[in-house]
Amino acid sequence: MDKATINAIDPARLTDIIADVAELHPHVWRRLCFASAVQAGINVPEAAHAWLEALQAQTSFLSADQVTELASELDALRKGIVRDVIEVAPMLAIELMWEFFTLAEGIFERTAEEATEVSDIFDRACTDLISIAISTGTGPALFATRIAAAQASSQYGEFRELIQAVNAAQANAPTFLSKVNSYLQKSTS
Repeated sequence: MDKATINAIDPARLTDIIADVAELHPHVWRRLCFASAVQAGINVPEAAHAWLEALQAQTSFLSADQVTELASELDALRKGIVRDVIEVAPMLAIELMWEFFTLAEGIFERTAEEATEVSDIFDRACTDLISIAISTGTGPALFATRIAAAQASSQYGEFRELIQAVNAAQANAPTFLSKVNSYLQKSTS
């Protein structure tokens, strides 16, 4: 089935189908709640935070299929923060992205799988974090302090790409990132 076929379904019927699916699948429900907040243009950061909290509250063991499903949901949340939250509340976007990384422990402790697809989402979030910091004008000293703390606390590899992301973004914001690197060097010596 493709998008054209779905678009041909009567909108009222499609709404009923989506509601039924969302009722059976909490990850679909969470995505719809966030999309609804974005569409309405209200409480977007709160909706992202609620989504984060719902994921943090999960405690059940994850099978390989569930890890793949969760990776898709994590990526949707990551994109929502980067695309939607930053538009309405840039400073909250960076805080939500830092909070996003706190999901790693709960996820990796609930799976026997390698969960490389989840690791890849956290790698992309590292790049997003740098981009958000640059666009919001985050103070380089504070940002470097948080990077150093993140590197020191990373038990699951969630920050493994953070320093590489800083270096890769150097051309986009050379002054900011050279200050960040300077503070990072001072904090490690």
